Amino acid sequence: MTKVQSEMFDANRLILVVNDDGVRSPGIAAAAEAAAAFGEVMITAPVSQQTSMGRAYPRYPDLGVIERIPVRVGEREISAYGIHSSPAHAAAYGIIEIADRKPDLVVSGINLGANLARSITCSGTLGACFEAVSEGVPSLAISLETPVEAIMKHDFSEDDTEFGSARGVTAFWIEKILREGMPRGAEILNVNVPYRRIGPEEFRMTRLDSQNYYVLEKLPERDWSRPYTMDFKIRFEEADLLPEGDIRAVCVDRITSVTPLGWDLTKD
Repeated sequence: MTKVQSEMFDANRLILVVNDDGVRSPGIAAAAEAAAAFGEVMITAPVSQQTSMGRAYPRYPDLGVIERIPVRVGEREISAYGIHSSPAHAAAYGIIEIADRKPDLVVSGINLGANLARSITCSGTLGACFEAVSEGVPSLAISLETPVEAIMKHDFSEDDTEFGSARGVTAFWIEKILREGMPRGAEILNVNVPYRRIGPEEFRMTRLDSQNYYVLEKLPERDWSRPYTMDFKIRFEEADLLPEGDIRAVCVDRITSVTPLGWDLTKD
């Protein structure tokens, strides 16, 4: 914790940390460690991998079951809440049922895989943020660029993902939001960190690009009576990227993309 961060600590401030990779993901522990410099931290997250659930309200047979699960955060262990449902439900249960007061901020992440451009509405990371915003809580989404094969990870026992830079970026934006409020009147700040050693100040304010970041692949001929999961890949046309777009910032210029988002999707 830096001197500036220690001066920012407020024991009465509550920061809710959620994710979509599951309560056992090392990314959520890294986000909680960053948030702990600024106030009380509470973790509510899906008990299992829930990537790409958007803002879904599933009706699982065990919906609403809540488990206390130990999570190592820095040098201490805290009791997190594993929710049997989606990321959005994890945020909702945290805000409405578990917390003893309204959180000051929701931090969603640190997600495995970037959440960029037209693909953000699929994101459970962003789904949790939209749920929080619907309850009047500003939200910060933090995602780390990773290969496709790491995005749906279930087993974190041998995870070797380096969250150091993303943790520093998380702390930087928590502090900035608490000091200055959301930029441009945003309700959600969507922050995407390239997978490299990067300082928190290496960022660009961006807008959502106009193409997909995750692209579904054409399906082979198959038996429609049997289950099948669509595969996807990361693919974009660099020549068509917006100069101020989020994909260009992360994937071409290799700096952190910071995109202010709002609830109003109305097209004027």
